[in-house]
Amino acid sequence: MALGALLFLAPARGPALTGGQWQSDLQSMVSFLERTHPSLFFHVSSQDFNAAVNALNQDIPQMTDAQVTVAMMKLAAMVGDAHTAVTSPFAPLPIRFRWFSDGLFVNAAAPEYSRAIGVKAIRIGNLPVDQAYNAISAAVSHENDYWVREMSETYLATAEILSSLGVTSGPAPVPFVFQDMSGAQFTLQIAPSSENLLWPPDSTTGFVPLWRSNGSVYYWFQFLPTTQTMYVAYNQCEQMSGLSFASFWSQVLAAIAAQPIHQLVVDLRNNTGGDSSIINPLLNSLSANAALRRQTAAIIGQATMSSGMMNAAQLSGLGIPLVGQPTGGDPNAYGNIATFNLPNSGLRVTCSTRYYTVISGYTKDSVLPDVPVSYSSADYFARYDPFLAAALTLPARFSNPQPGTGYPVIVNGASFGMLISPGEWATAFGDFAGVTTAVAESVPYGTSLSGVQVQVNGTPAPLLAVTPSQINFQVPSATAAGTAQVAISLAGQKVVTGTAMVVSSSPGIFLADFLSADRPGAVLTQGNQLTNSKVRAPRNSVIQIFATGAEGLTQTPADGTPAPLSPPFAQTTLKPRVFVGNEEATVEFSGLAPGYVGLWQINARVPDVPSVTGQIPVVMVAPGGYASNAVTIWVE
Repeated sequence: MALGALLFLAPARGPALTGGQWQSDLQSMVSFLERTHPSLFFHVSSQDFNAAVNALNQDIPQMTDAQVTVAMMKLAAMVGDAHTAVTSPFAPLPIRFRWFSDGLFVNAAAPEYSRAIGVKAIRIGNLPVDQAYNAISAAVSHENDYWVREMSETYLATAEILSSLGVTSGPAPVPFVFQDMSGAQFTLQIAPSSENLLWPPDSTTGFVPLWRSNGSVYYWFQFLPTTQTMYVAYNQCEQMSGLSFASFWSQVLAAIAAQPIHQLVVDLRNNTGGDSSIINPLLNSLSANAALRRQTAAIIGQATMSSGMMNAAQLSGLGIPLVGQPTGGDPNAYGNIATFNLPNSGLRVTCSTRYYTVISGYTKDSVLPDVPVSYSSADYFARYDPFLAAALTLPARFSNPQPGTGYPVIVNGASFGMLISPGEWATAFGDFAGVTTAVAESVPYGTSLSGVQVQVNGTPAPLLAVTPSQINFQVPSATAAGTAQVAISLAGQKVVTGTAMVVSSSPGIFLADFLSADRPGAVLTQGNQLTNSKVRAPRNSVIQIFATGAEGLTQTPADGTPAPLSPPFAQTTLKPRVFVGNEEATVEFSGLAPGYVGLWQINARVPDVPSVTGQIPVVMVAPGGYASNAVTIWVE
């Protein structure tokens, strides 16, 4: 059975139970685990487990139903395998969270709480988010932290679990503190609601990533014409009524025969399990067909669990590269669950019945990707799927931009990712007390502005703008790849130093609005207009993307000086790849924007494909495999 579905399949709630009834259920649960699990104390000692049982048995008369339920969830979690668990019977509040590389964000909410959509959660009840997460983890049956992340996205929005674990002081409404994109914080008291949730980005107005499509369909496929990619979503290890997996896979093979492909992508990131043998027709085809095997990549993530995780390991064993994030399950672990409903409460208890060795001698607690990919909140709300983008750009080394860390924070000036490159615009964020705000007024840009100077590995950097919290500078074109030392001074006195990671090309696309969650890009139509819901770029027209981070130029202007206004232009010797949604655009020009300093202009033709419509993400990938941030444009 699919583990994720099982753990959220709540039984009907009955009236409050007496202490004696709960104590009887506790003993029934313990007896079920003891007679069912093949090695109940492989992770926790019998002494510690029995001590927890006895303590709970004594405390039950003073506890609420919710507190006893959560305590039993914690008891099952002590066993140490994800399949031995107590199903949460509680309905979550009308808000949903998702973990990204930059924190916990709201990705859905009831209309009355729509202000929270797209913003970061800072505090839940009495605790900062990280501490609330640590408290929640004790109630999640798991083998690694990735599964805790997956389950906590719902548990952190469940009032009974939060109050029972001390995250809040009582039942709903639950106070949540959020931080919006401007840095402002606000509090909402979230109460139960019968309203339907809003799930942006809105599928009616634009592109939706394939992994978010057809979620209730166990398996489906789609051909991506511009990259000649056959995308296969394998969402559940179960047979579909009316279409066996064997018949489905025959359809896929027939489509591949009719339309030769460059690549096959098998997406298991939503697959929480079921019957691991269902996928055998696909595995058998790949085993017998070396050419197809070489064309195949698989996508995995934290929700890839149980039989889905086993299938990912099987694909890896065939030499198929895995792209994405570590799986939510350990490949060598207990599974094959038995279920039992407790007689009084009706709580559903699941218990492993056998041990599986999927990868002999493997010591990690997760199946790890060969190509790790991070996923930021900006990616999500810009409708972008970096997992699929990484699969489409294989065998290039793919790296999407991530927020910078350290002090000062030195990042790409367009994407705010932590990688910078020679000649591009970079930004230093920090506390630069005493700096007077100033903007350079003419070119060439000087290396001193309002008394501020920046040196990268000892070389003065041209400055565009300085404020007490932000300094924009051009990375000197001679900066070598590797770790760079950045020194910032005011009036000849060193203010702060930091480091930055330099690569040959770290592309970043500029934004038209930094405070908009859907990340509108500095991308012009063929008629030199920014796109929006009313001004749209027609398919097969040329868009102009403005970015930074160009490499391999036919000529390199001196630092701080503009690119040539007339031919020969400063073009890149190799063109980046540009993706509009899932389709690849033809790049017609790539080089420095004439008359501008450090501004990379890429002219690309919008793919003439029906799926490219409405609001849609644009991303470019440099020849070295480093990807830009995602921005959105509007297409008709």
